[in-house]
Amino acid sequence: MVSPSSRPPAGKSSVRFENIRDGIEDWESHYVLRDYVEALEAKGARNAKARALLAKAKGLLKVPDGIVKDLKNWTWEPEVLLAGRRELGETIEALTLLVAEREMLSVRRHRYESIVKRQRDMLKRRAAIAKKPPPTPK
Repeated sequence: MVSPSSRPPAGKSSVRFENIRDGIEDWESHYVLRDYVEALEAKGARNAKARALLAKAKGLLKVPDGIVKDLKNWTWEPEVLLAGRRELGETIEALTLLVAEREMLSVRRHRYESIVKRQRDMLKRRAAIAKKPPPTPK
């Protein structure tokens, strides 16, 4: 962040900026967790330990109400946030022992390709509609 009072302008951190950065990192961690979950589901959770880890990970994807209940209600307690982040990180780390990174990246690539295909199909439909001549008045 740049402070307008700085002469010459210099990068300066702030609590707000650090909280924004933390939120972005939390969001990224949830995406990584989601990709590992989908990769493990595709691979198959073959034993009780893997199935339990998969259930725990799916639970973490639904952010606990104690951390964020909705857009207006969330915790202000740093200990709760740090504990949630720690659990998220430990779960991702445990999943890396069951799913290779290339498998997770394959899931991510497949999702990206399907999103791009869906967007292209939508644009083609819109273009086809736009090319149709307007109805003639009676």
